Amino acid sequence: KYLPDSGEIFVLEEEAYENEKVLKEICFMSDHLENFELKKVKNLLFYASCFYENWNQELMERLLDLFEIRPKEMYASLSKGQQTAISIIIGLCCGCKVVLLDEIYSGLDAVLRQQFYEILLEEQEKNPRTFVISTHLIEEMASLFDGILIMNKGLILLQEDMETLHQKSYKCIGRTDKADRLQNKNVIYTNTMGTVTEYSIYDTFTQAERKALEEEGFTFS
Repeated sequence: KYLPDSGEIFVLEEEAYENEKVLKEICFMSDHLENFELKKVKNLLFYASCFYENWNQELMERLLDLFEIRPKEMYASLSKGQQTAISIIIGLCCGCKVVLLDEIYSGLDAVLRQQFYEILLEEQEKNPRTFVISTHLIEEMASLFDGILIMNKGLILLQEDMETLHQKSYKCIGRTDKADRLQNKNVIYTNTMGTVTEYSIYDTFTQAERKALEEEGFTFS
């Protein structure tokens, strides 16, 4: 438990701290469950099913099969990927209105990660709720998100919905000596290779602006 140094946190329109009603609707999962190494999988999941009122037993059994986890195994004997899968199972089956998943893909191969993404979207469609996912696999997971929040050292650098993000994100390549043509745009990164520079831009372009730049040899993607 941490008391805030400043500000307030509201979850489901109520203060979260010491609020049992709100806390029952929040599930936080990381890729490893501390203090459960000596528990069998079936016991661990039984505890979770008792704790979360809207537990989805049918989905749990489906996910155990998907990740090839035997319920009688000890948690400590599972592979890194299977331990991560246990966290995924609890996060998807808990039925909470707010589910926080912290780098939850650790140890999963590309095929299982993709299956996880598909099931998460499927469950969100069946039972809409809020999933907050922290990740460094931004490109791989981009299709999951309604909104994006990018932080650096505790400061919010960007918070946008996905549609706006796509509309304002450009990679523009042009001659280095024509860099002044972009002086009024929000250029967030440049990479110069001889006479050509690649510009990463987070801004809007009118059709006229883009056409003028393209006529001077700039390309957009």
